[in-house]
Amino acid sequence: MLQNIRDRFTGGFAIAILALLCVPFVFFGINYDFTGSNSVAEVNGEEIPMVAFDNAYRQQLANYSEMGELPDQLRALLKESVLNNLVWDAAVQQYLAEANYRISDEMITRAIHNAPQFQVDGQFSRDNYYAWLAERGLQAPVFEANQRFGLRENQLQRGIGATAFVTPAEYRRYLNLYREQREVSIATFDIDAIAETVEVSDEDVQTYYDERPEQFLSPESVDFRYLELRRDELRAQVDLTEEEIQAYYEEASGRFLQDEQRRARHILIPFGDDEAAAREQATAIAERARAGEPFADLARDYSADSGTADEGGDLGMMLHSQMDDALGDAVFSMRQGEIAGPVRSDFGFHVVKLEEVREGGPLPLAQVRAELERELRAEKAADLWADAERALSDALFDADNIEGMAAETGLPVKQATGFTRSGGEPFGSNQAAIDTIFSDAVLEERRISDIIELDANRSVAVQVTDYNEASRLPPVGGARADRQRGTRRPGARYRRRAQRRTAGRPA
Repeated sequence: MLQNIRDRFTGGFAIAILALLCVPFVFFGINYDFTGSNSVAEVNGEEIPMVAFDNAYRQQLANYSEMGELPDQLRALLKESVLNNLVWDAAVQQYLAEANYRISDEMITRAIHNAPQFQVDGQFSRDNYYAWLAERGLQAPVFEANQRFGLRENQLQRGIGATAFVTPAEYRRYLNLYREQREVSIATFDIDAIAETVEVSDEDVQTYYDERPEQFLSPESVDFRYLELRRDELRAQVDLTEEEIQAYYEEASGRFLQDEQRRARHILIPFGDDEAAAREQATAIAERARAGEPFADLARDYSADSGTADEGGDLGMMLHSQMDDALGDAVFSMRQGEIAGPVRSDFGFHVVKLEEVREGGPLPLAQVRAELERELRAEKAADLWADAERALSDALFDADNIEGMAAETGLPVKQATGFTRSGGEPFGSNQAAIDTIFSDAVLEERRISDIIELDANRSVAVQVTDYNEASRLPPVGGARADRQRGTRRPGARYRRRAQRRTAGRPA
């Protein structure tokens, strides 16, 4: 058994895995530890920051979270893919900049306003927009910058897609074919109608059967007992206590930080044709609000911001980066309950009231609980999986039969029948299972197999109990039934002959 393990470790499979892992290092010089470096790659003198790589890699890992713990080989390939994508994006951005591709602010605004996820009843909703960003942890400037790059890249793609050229020879060929005409005659034969006139006797069937001794065989198959480890079953056994969740949250709280958020109301007075008059009106409204008039009522009566006026000017809970610079500076310098204004921005004059302050720092446990529970459950299931595989390996060294292994591990013995060299239940067409089950040691000597890793979440050990040789099916109920299905149904030979005889006749 130990020699078998050593052979597997030093065989072609291990060499192939090592070669696969070495390719990025040899050809690209990729270092996945990045020790002491603030960048992961350099594209024409422009560095790709470590932070960008780390964020993209974590996002990709989240996409595979349902698969549980990923093997180290797959993680390495995933890192290489993420890095390649970042290098590609950087190269494309550099080209777009050198080629002077430009996207105006109006185009960005129009694209965002036309996005269906930001609309309510066919109209752009500022609340939907910022709520959508908040759910994904995005900041408006970053999102809008990504939109700008996407639109520029789309311009490049459309430019390449719309570019075409034709050689003189191709154009002459096109002109020759453009007005060419051809006459075609078609004859149609109903094969099923012809088949109905053909009679097939039992003697015909027996003759067809006798002439083909290599056909109509039932494949060789085996019956076996097996033990199975499944990661999903172990995951279902994991119980999490409130103390464990709280401790894991405190340990991981640095990963879930949020910036300070504030909720304010505002009243927008546009410049119009007279900026001085607009300032004077905003000043008067600010004084009325400080004097005690309800701010929400003033917003409904005077604010030109149609998206917030009906809500009493409520801007919702927002980050500093989600607001216009001047308005954001004002809101994030105020005390709760304070009224400020007029504040000048590109849109006009604002009168602002700060309603609520949400301090920055770790997100509350309730908000990240589901993600933490999923991670903690996966970690504990990975530990259970490692322990179970170790126990199965230990039992394999000492056991003479599958029942003995079951007694050592506590796993139930399962039964499978009719497994062929093409596969079958319960392993499908898994080649590792087929090769192991039909190996000499397992099939001929009836030894317990080594642990077969069907995939990252399923491992088995097998012992064959019975072998069924390939045998010829009888013509009655066997070969005759086969001939009545697909290409071997009665009359197929005669239909082919009829087709050959009639082919080429004029209509």
